[in-house]
Amino acid sequence: MLPPNELQNLISKGFNKVTDTPEAKKRSALLKKIQGLRQEHANNTSVNQITNVEVRGSRALFVLFNDGVSGFVEFEESFLDGILFKLKGNDKEIFNSVQIAEGWLAWPGEIFFDPDKIHDEIQQNGNIVLT
Repeated sequence: MLPPNELQNLISKGFNKVTDTPEAKKRSALLKKIQGLRQEHANNTSVNQITNVEVRGSRALFVLFNDGVSGFVEFEESFLDGILFKLKGNDKEIFNSVQIAEGWLAWPGEIFFDPDKIHDEIQQNGNIVLT
C-alpha cells in the first residue's frame, strides 16, 4: 500500500486511483496484449507456459516449463537485429531484465517470445540456439 503522502501526491496530480499511474497503465496494456496473443495462439494449439527463467551468461537463458521441460536458450549476436537490437548492446541490464509475463518470455519494449516454439525446440534438441 502507498504511504498517505504519496497517495495524496498522486491524487493532486489527477490520478484518482493507484491504477491510473502511467506505470500501472503501461503494465495493464502489456498484460492485455499478451493475453490477446495467448488467446489467439490458444485457438491454434495448446500453450506451454514458462514458469522460471534465469539469465546464464551474456546472451543465454535457462527456462523451465510448467510440464517440467527445461533447457537453455542462446541468442547469437546475429539474431539480435531489428526490434531485438537493444538486447544486443553492451548494457547487460536490458538483457538481464527478462521477465515471465503470462508464461511468455518478455522484455521491456514489448519484446515477447512464444513459449510453444521454445518448448518444442528444447523438447526435441535439449537446447535452442537462435541464429
